[in-house]
Amino acid sequence: MAKTVKDTLHYQARKTQRGLTTGMLDLAAQFGEPLDDGTIVFSAKAAQSMIAQINKMKEELMRLAKRGGAVLVSENGVNITAYGLDSYKHA
Repeated sequence: MAKTVKDTLHYQARKTQRGLTTGMLDLAAQFGEPLDDGTIVFSAKAAQSMIAQINKMKEELMRLAKRGGAVLVSENGVNITAYGLDSYKHA
């Protein structure tokens, strides 16, 4: 279950004044770097890096969808085989 965080009126007012959305701050909280003083920093550089990772993942997902999916067979942490989902005909 997600941890509930309460917002102060000060936080709500400053967030709005500074053009920060709840979604933006949720990302900062989830992926930012916590500092010793209780602040969390999510830099533009970190955001750009995450965008690059997401774009790469999107490319792989599009290729996977175009191929019709994939199956990975593994057991006890060992990958045994892999094949395209469309290549296997279910009985």
